Amino acid sequence: MTVSTAWSVNGAPIAATTETLTGSDFDKGDDVFCSVTPNDATDDGAAVDSNTVTIENTSPTLKSVTISPDPATSSDTLTCSWSGYADADGDADSSTVEWTVNGTYAASATTLAGAFVGGDTVECTVTPFDGTDNGAALSTSLVIDNTAPSITLVTISPDPAVAGDTLTCSYSGYADPDGDADASTYEWLVNGVLESTTDSLSATLVHNDIVDCVVTPFDGAESGTPVSASLTVSNTAPVLADVSLGPDPAFEGDTLTCTAGSTSDADSESVTLGYAWSVNGGAIAATTDTLTGADFNRDDTVTCTVTPNDGTDAGAAVTSNTVTISNTAPTLTSVAITPDPAVASDTLTCTPSGEYDADGDTTTVEYEWTVDGAIMGTTNTLAGLFVAGNLVACRGTLNDGTETGT
Repeated sequence: MTVSTAWSVNGAPIAATTETLTGSDFDKGDDVFCSVTPNDATDDGAAVDSNTVTIENTSPTLKSVTISPDPATSSDTLTCSWSGYADADGDADSSTVEWTVNGTYAASATTLAGAFVGGDTVECTVTPFDGTDNGAALSTSLVIDNTAPSITLVTISPDPAVAGDTLTCSYSGYADPDGDADASTYEWLVNGVLESTTDSLSATLVHNDIVDCVVTPFDGAESGTPVSASLTVSNTAPVLADVSLGPDPAFEGDTLTCTAGSTSDADSESVTLGYAWSVNGGAIAATTDTLTGADFNRDDTVTCTVTPNDGTDAGAAVTSNTVTISNTAPTLTSVAITPDPAVASDTLTCTPSGEYDADGDTTTVEYEWTVDGAIMGTTNTLAGLFVAGNLVACRGTLNDGTETGT
């Protein structure tokens, strides 16, 4: 005996005659049964129908899931993609997406942004869905890379700066997308040489030194782009301790000397001195450290002022003590008596010579006659007061109206 098989889909016969039927002959939701007819080589027996099978939905499948970009940082927008969606029933892809950050639900869109920072583990799970059933979910994950921090501005104070200053480096605008603590570092360079790694600099600085402060933003894991500020050390004017003028007292014939005390310069630069003279409060042309009598007279008041200079700046001028020029007593070279020899009847005349007054004052001669040591007259002549054998002497003293000479 033999049997023959017939198939029906949704109540309609189909061409298949084998005892098996493949999926190409039916779809989801179809009702399928088979009918078997026995035959003894002469006649067919009564056909027997099987139970009816309704074709169920087949869950879809996926091959892979990816997150991009990879690697990623906190500023990125992540995209979850999948490939290899397959559905035996030909249903459209309605797969669902779920994001978690460190195991906590974050979103269900295909993209994710702003919900994570460096060090977080982000996972995307895609569940294939055909509108009816879910297939087996696939997941992938990545760890968010650290993002380097940044700063916006670095400043050095004080600015301008001079020798002796302690400089302070400040910065602003620290930003770290991952929220990491600020651990930024400092570097001080003086003329290109590293001097300090703190926020202040107390190194010995001098005029024209170039000082840079470099701040590198650091979050404990990664350094950002360094930002720097620079200044050139300004000059410090030199200092003169004191000035003295002498001799004191001084006379018209003297040479006055202006003596400067010690000088100092914070920048260790060479210091030169400039001299200025004042007579009776008015400036004169002299510029050396000495002044001769040609520039001053009796009763004049004289001072000198000295200004230190380091080649860039003049320091504070220092004025000396005031010297008042004293009167100089006049002088005589000699006196002579005429006639010589003389007799008792003569009138003797005392004649001075070499009258000189350094101050140019009008001078007068004061006379004193003695006869045998006794004062006998005070004019320039003497008569009738001596006899033969007397010793007559004349003394002349020059007077300038203030003082008498020798």
